Amino acid sequence: MKRTLLLISTFTLCSLITFSQSRQYGNKDYIEFLKSKETFEKPFSGEQTEIKLPITLSITFVLLTKEITKDQLLEQIKSLNQDFSNQTFEVSENQSPYYKQLATDTEIRFCESFDVIEAYTDEKIDFLLGQEYARKFNELNKNSILVFISNFDQMAGYAQMPGYSAETDAIFIDKGYLYGANIEGYNLGKTLTHLMGSYFGLGELWNCEEDGIADTPLMAVEHYDHEGSWSSCYSYVMHTMPQNFMYNTQDRHLNMFTVGQKQRMLEVLSKERSSLGSSICK
Repeated sequence: MKRTLLLISTFTLCSLITFSQSRQYGNKDYIEFLKSKETFEKPFSGEQTEIKLPITLSITFVLLTKEITKDQLLEQIKSLNQDFSNQTFEVSENQSPYYKQLATDTEIRFCESFDVIEAYTDEKIDFLLGQEYARKFNELNKNSILVFISNFDQMAGYAQMPGYSAETDAIFIDKGYLYGANIEGYNLGKTLTHLMGSYFGLGELWNCEEDGIADTPLMAVEHYDHEGSWSSCYSYVMHTMPQNFMYNTQDRHLNMFTVGQKQRMLEVLSKERSSLGSSICK
């Protein structure tokens, strides 16, 4: 795919920073798991639904673990709305000097009124068990985004991307990565922002894996200095965008979705996830 990004002729090589704690998402492993279970559906072939912008979506939280308060969930949703409306970028002191003109309001919003289902369990959640929970609660939630809050072993969470079986459709997040949780560097709610991006069809931006979006420069590894560097994924000079929510930078440094990412998410909401548009905030 031909990229149309502005090439930068000068650059500064930034040192690789190692943090004591980093997010580990399960998206790629989860997709491989889904394929192994033969649950992949055919590409979308229905009609595109016209959506009215901004669009406000409903979230249903399913608590598989205790010690989560409604106030914490409300703050998490407020964080999502700030991220998806570009407010996080507008007040950030860490705006990308190369790509700040691409930061945009996605026109996606989330209801600050939400349902909470208590389904506490002592089990550690894996992909197979997660699918069982998703099937159970998807029967009751057709027009709302299911977000399961659970306990994982060394994983921040995963999201089912569009195109897979509707009955297992959900987002799972470890309680330690919610807004206001106790993992230093990852307690501002950006993990759910990242997972919501995956849910709406955005690819992660490391390992040089093409995401099909022209204005998101890739990086070779999961974690670079938050100030950015040049990417080794290209044969020409291309700066990375560690401020993008689909990177794995610490929460306080993440602040933007691009114009291309907005277009991808709105396309998914008008096609594969069009049923979400019929939700009504309480």
